[in-house]
Order: sequence, then structure tokens, then C-alpha cells
Amino acid sequence: MKVELSRVTKRFGGTVAVDGFTATLADGQLIALLGPSGCGKSTLLNLLAGILPATGGRIFFDGDDVTAWPPERRGVGLVFQNYALYPHMTVAQNISFPLEIKKVPKPERARMIREIASMVHVEDLLDRRPDALSGGQQQRVAIARALVKRPRLLLLDEPLSNLDARLRLEMREEIRRVQRETGVTTVFVTHDQEEAMSISDQIVLMRDGRLQQCAPAQTLYHNPVNRFAAEFLGNPPINQIPGTVSGNRFTLKNGGAEIPLPFDAGLADRPAILAVRAESFQLDEDGVPCVIADMFEIGKEEMASLTIGGESVRAYLPLEAPTRKGDTVRVRLKPRGVFLFDGKTGDRL
Repeated sequence: MKVELSRVTKRFGGTVAVDGFTATLADGQLIALLGPSGCGKSTLLNLLAGILPATGGRIFFDGDDVTAWPPERRGVGLVFQNYALYPHMTVAQNISFPLEIKKVPKPERARMIREIASMVHVEDLLDRRPDALSGGQQQRVAIARALVKRPRLLLLDEPLSNLDARLRLEMREEIRRVQRETGVTTVFVTHDQEEAMSISDQIVLMRDGRLQQCAPAQTLYHNPVNRFAAEFLGNPPINQIPGTVSGNRFTLKNGGAEIPLPFDAGLADRPAILAVRAESFQLDEDGVPCVIADMFEIGKEEMASLTIGGESVRAYLPLEAPTRKGDTVRVRLKPRGVFLFDGKTGDRL
């Protein structure tokens, strides 16, 4: 199901939680609502579910205006952050509950429970109660309960936040697998950029209730539309250096060092922020001199803290390079992962 949001707004008194939000969520995709805490992600999810009424704007499901429709009419399945399983019911009864409300005949309910339990790998837990399940198992049951009624749209509100790191990795792969098997358009809320980038088809990046960028993960990473998008995605955070750009030269504000750019910006003496990914530095004998302030070994590479013209930046250096703390090396910028932004507006130049 394709979801369209047109200038959707939600106010709580004088607070604007979602502000003129417009986006299209493609049919059959796994979509991440990504952004910092308080940016309006969960509010937007609840607007999609119909739990909260919109203050303004329109929401369309496959072209139908559902803005005023109640939750039960929208055909959505919702998985809460705390799973919200009924403690006095077994796994089978929890999964079955939406079907009982819809008065699905008992034999059909039993068949659907077995089918969905097998899909999320809880078929051996049907007689247990929630307090006898691990966090990951409870999450699987919550997803099964949401899917058993065959929703047109599956909504997940920070579904992995209560799990430890190893289980989060396992469960995000499970969410991806189940979504692909069902083909249900799925929207999940997260503040974890690695989580969003690893399994989503599309990322909707939010800030202060507004849409920043809506695109596949690699597009956001390699082609951010503004400074916020560039700095929110990526680990370590993107380096940001203030200075002035003229053509293909960037002069640092602090210290006056000059860095050749891998492109011609088409600007003359324009104040700007040069943003460079850590992997976008490369050792080069003809490059800009810098001092290695510190080094950290990370897997197959080393992370170096470099000082260039008084500015400190992080850069990945190859392990085979004979470098150590205190050395002076020369670096150049690769064509990919280098951006210029307006220092005031944050817009891409």
C-alpha cells in the first residue's frame, strides 16, 4: 500500500510536533522514520495509525483520504515499544485476540495462528505466557499479533530499543525477513542510524517535526541535501571545517591552510563549511601536510586524529601505512564523501 502525507501537521497546544510534513512512502517497502529524540517520529506514526488526529493536512492510503478514519478502519497493525502483550494470555491467545474481535471462526483462527507463528518462529511457544518469554520472543509475538489480521500497513514504534546489542542485530534481520515474506508496507521508528541504514528500503529523516530528506540509505549517506543529514548519518560523525571556498580551493578559517577540493564548487570567496567523511581522506605525497595527534586501531583500518591548519579531523588510514602518533603526513580528499554547506542555513552548496 502506498502512503502519501500532504502537509500533515500536529499541534499539542502551542507545541508543533509535526510541521507541514509531506512525503510519499512506496508500496511494499520497509521505511525507517529516523531522527533525534523529540523530532516527531512517534507522533507521525500515531497519526498514520489514527491514534492521534491531525491538526492539519491530509493522509492518503492508496489514494483514499483516511485523515478522519478511525484506527480500526485503516487496516493497520501496530507494534508498541513495550510490546503490550496481555500477561494473562498465552502466546496463542495473544496472537488470536485481533481475530476474536473480528469474529473469525475458530478453525480459521487456529490455522492463521499456526501460519503466522511459524513465520516469526514462535510456533513452539504457543502455550507459554509472556513472562516466560525473552525480550526477543515477546517482540516476535507482538509482530505476529499485528500481522495476523493481515494489515495493509505495519507500524513499529522503536521495536528494538528494549533489546541488548546482539539481540537487536538478530531481530532487525528478522524484521527485514518477515517484511519481505509478507510484502506489507512497513514503517518503523528509530533514532539509531545504523539500524535504519542496515535494513530499510527508504529512510525518512526528520528534525523538529519537519522532513529533512526522504531517500534510500545510501543516497542519504552519499548525497545529503543539507548539513543536518550529513552529520546525522555516519559513524564517526562527519568532519566539519569552517572556511572559505573559491573554485576548487578551500581555505581554512582557523590557521589559513588551503585544501584542494576534488571538484570545482563554482563559487568565489564564499564562506562555507567543508564536510568530509572519515573514509574520504587519502595519503598522498603531494597532499596537504597534517600532524597525527592520535591513532586508534579499528578492525582492518586505523582511525587517526589529524590536525590540519589548526583544525582537528578524524580520518581512516590503512594499517600498512608506516604512520604513528606525532608523524607529519600528507593527505588529499577523495571525490566521494566531500560536501560544502552554507554555514548559516545548512543548505548544500
